[in-house]
Amino acid sequence: MPSPLPDYLAKLVQESPANRDKLLAAWDGFTTESRIQILDHLIESGAVPLMAVPVARRALADGNAYVRYLAIKCLESTDAPLDWETLASDPSDLVRYSRLERNKHFQHSPTEDLELASPEHFFALPQAARLAVLRSLVTDPRAVAELVTYVLDQPLSERVVSENELSDLLLDYLRNSEFRRNYELSGAHGGQWYTEEPLKCLWELLPRLGAAPHEGPHRIEAPLMAMVEHLPALPRDRLEPFIIELDESVQAALLWRSDIELTNLRRAIFFGDREVKSAYLVEAAASHHLELTEEDVPRLRFPDDFRKRDLKVEGTASAIAFNRLKALRYSKDLSDPVVALGLHNYLSSICHGSPSEDIRNTKEALLHHYMRAVERLRESGEEDELHRVLNRLRLCHLAYLAARKEQESSPSLFSSDFKDLDALVTPGDGWQTFQAFSRAWSSRRDAVLEAQVELPGEEWPGDYDDR
Repeated sequence: MPSPLPDYLAKLVQESPANRDKLLAAWDGFTTESRIQILDHLIESGAVPLMAVPVARRALADGNAYVRYLAIKCLESTDAPLDWETLASDPSDLVRYSRLERNKHFQHSPTEDLELASPEHFFALPQAARLAVLRSLVTDPRAVAELVTYVLDQPLSERVVSENELSDLLLDYLRNSEFRRNYELSGAHGGQWYTEEPLKCLWELLPRLGAAPHEGPHRIEAPLMAMVEHLPALPRDRLEPFIIELDESVQAALLWRSDIELTNLRRAIFFGDREVKSAYLVEAAASHHLELTEEDVPRLRFPDDFRKRDLKVEGTASAIAFNRLKALRYSKDLSDPVVALGLHNYLSSICHGSPSEDIRNTKEALLHHYMRAVERLRESGEEDELHRVLNRLRLCHLAYLAARKEQESSPSLFSSDFKDLDALVTPGDGWQTFQAFSRAWSSRRDAVLEAQVELPGEEWPGDYDDR
């Protein structure tokens, strides 16, 4: 859809001979921004030659190179003839090489298209011309993959393109709005033939780019990072074969992306099932699509012989466990509020007193996850699910408070409605107590639970001040 125009321009681009004459009469007084808006609208709306051709021919003489470029695109969209010999002497590379951009009406032959996209012809062109050719390949990722492969197959000393030039080419291609639009539309309509097969050709380049010799002092090449940051994702876990052999810093850059699911790989990294060296990679793995459930909470606890001082000793079981909990600070979708509150309470019970800034920040992040998840649930309007989750949260929080009371040899906090739970409390272990409470609880007591247990966010309990 064309971008909306200001009212005074929208009236002028309505197709009629009178509006055409008014538009031409006003042209010299328009700002560059208004001229760009008008030409963009004529191109995107598929304006008839009655309007588009006279305006575009007038714009060919504009002093702004981008306006002249849009004028060419507008004329091409109507099949109007262009004087390419004159345009070839334009001072702007953008205008001079615009003919190399294939459009739906094929200003040059398919044979010429193939020649321009062949690596030998392509890399013999100036960089500005290469960029123009790439704009003609937005629906052909395979051709782009062949170009990159051609470069990687050459010895470093004989490469026909610099690292920065290759990076610019990939960046321009991957961020091209038409390329992104084609991908998104294909995905929305189930076009697996396009979203997966051609894009896989580009994803398969990542291991080669990561291993290739490069010009700079850094392990990660600029072309590799252009791909890592902007290449459209494939569905679910189909990317794993392409990235598991990459450097950990490159894997982390991918896992920070919200559109990269890879839940199995994320969980393997996060829980230590896949050995990694970088705490940054663990944080990236936790950032999205981790899908933590209540069954995962025991795997996030400290070892039985936990000592607070071990948290600062790199490589200890306690430090590794704490790194996992700290990584949850960066999670964007820790969506189970019971997990978030349970972990928050666990840290509160095991690291009470004067916690370090790291512990305090981690607890605050977990509390924020819990509050945000409850708020999302309230906004969903699913009353039955909200009631169920809130009562599990109340039971979780009751278990935490009961375990602390028992550990401190304080009087029981249970009223007569809860007396049978007293024997199920594990001193100092709110989560284990919660699991025992869950097994013993009955739905007939939900109203009692709601009346007697206040949750964080409703009103802080008096003995919760050291959170």
